[in-house]
Amino acid sequence: MSKKVQAIIGGAVGLLLLGGAIAALIFWPEAEPIEEEVTPTSTTESIKLVEGVVGELEYVTVKNTQDEYKIELLGENKWGIKALDGFTQMDDMYAATVGSIVTIYANEVVEENATDLAKFGFDEPSLVTEIKYKDKELIGLTLGDISPDQYTRYAIKTGDNTVYGISTSSLGALLSSRYDYLDKALIPPLQVGEDGSPIAPMVDFVNISTPDLENPIRLEKYKAGELTENAFVTTNLKMVSPINALANDTSIQEDIYTIFGLSAVDVEMVSPSEEDLERLGFDNPTSVYEMTYNETSSVKITTGNGIECQHEEDEDLTDHKHEITKYYAMKEGTDVVYLLAKEQVSWIDFQAKDLMSTIAVLPPILDIDSVDFTIDGKTHNIVYKKGEDVADTNEITATVDGTTVDIDNAKKLLQLFYATSIQDVNELIPDKAVDASIVYHYSNGKTDKVEFYMLEDRKIIISLNGNYGYTGRSGYIEKMQKEFNNLIEGNEVSTDW
Repeated sequence: MSKKVQAIIGGAVGLLLLGGAIAALIFWPEAEPIEEEVTPTSTTESIKLVEGVVGELEYVTVKNTQDEYKIELLGENKWGIKALDGFTQMDDMYAATVGSIVTIYANEVVEENATDLAKFGFDEPSLVTEIKYKDKELIGLTLGDISPDQYTRYAIKTGDNTVYGISTSSLGALLSSRYDYLDKALIPPLQVGEDGSPIAPMVDFVNISTPDLENPIRLEKYKAGELTENAFVTTNLKMVSPINALANDTSIQEDIYTIFGLSAVDVEMVSPSEEDLERLGFDNPTSVYEMTYNETSSVKITTGNGIECQHEEDEDLTDHKHEITKYYAMKEGTDVVYLLAKEQVSWIDFQAKDLMSTIAVLPPILDIDSVDFTIDGKTHNIVYKKGEDVADTNEITATVDGTTVDIDNAKKLLQLFYATSIQDVNELIPDKAVDASIVYHYSNGKTDKVEFYMLEDRKIIISLNGNYGYTGRSGYIEKMQKEFNNLIEGNEVSTDW
């Protein structure tokens, strides 16, 4: 390209830019005057605002946007807030706070002899603190806004109009509420074994009450002699209310044992008045959770009102569904109102079916002498005979009504009998004859009887020893009959549905 052509293009671009600038001046509204930018005075070294030693600190007062309190020495090397005396506090947090204020540095001088302190946020300060060391004058600091770059917070010393810039992390502990110093643990975590894995607790009982439950859900540990000799359970709990039932091992692991280590997300208040308790819903609790464990430990947690999700004033809530995000909670023996996240209070929605097993009874084959299976009005006797080594399941043989059958298929049928497929709690008493039943005869002379009553809606009532406490699927009876026929006919027995 020739120099002449380049000059012509350059001139055209210049005219275009100039024309755009003139148009902007003509058509744009008059701009607001730009506030004078704060130009920090550069420094090469940090500026020491406070200097002292922990051993000489007497107290520090705090007034922030959340609270106003005083941290002081309450005993030998023990810091605290007198207003929280009697409540379990976190000594480590106090030590960290005290350690953070012993020496305070500023990164820069933002403006000397500032005349307009409001533009730095000192008219509505985020913190006003006074630090007192023994035999020294009181040191006062005020924090204002955070700078536009988000790395610095403005600070001034009492009696001085020099504005400093300090790190936003400095004095961060003094922006806390007094309640942040309270221990928020409601239930201790599980102990850990030598291999680092948690040790399962020995839970004695769990009792859960909510307004939605006609009868509380209560789990208790098995008493001595209740389980057969070779019984295998992964949890020592059974359900005793609203019905007697086996507990669901998976649910116990996920919904009961996981409560160990429960800690509140926040503290609402301490020493609530009767009016406070009523206002927060503790006069009509949304749940009561009780547990005793490891013989000597116990806990009782009561939840009050739920707190719905919060929203901005201009937020579009047209299609929004308000949901509870937290609950007020209190632990027996502490005069503290905690806040628990909704997901921490999973028991509030529990139904009995969530914690009970789908199996009515689970006797191990080594404890069974025989099983009576009644179907279509006829009873069949299945005998499981042990070998010389009574503990060896491989030596067991089986007969049906006196005829030897394949032991592997007989074991599969027993597995199918166990899978009673309980789905929910039943409150109806059947007004018809039994459609099928299973009677387990144990080596110790005891028996368990499970009965099945067909309903019109493809459901069944399942009774254990005369307790009509469960409902299940009617297809279970058809499956048992089909696989029993396979057993006596020498065909493969399948436990698959």
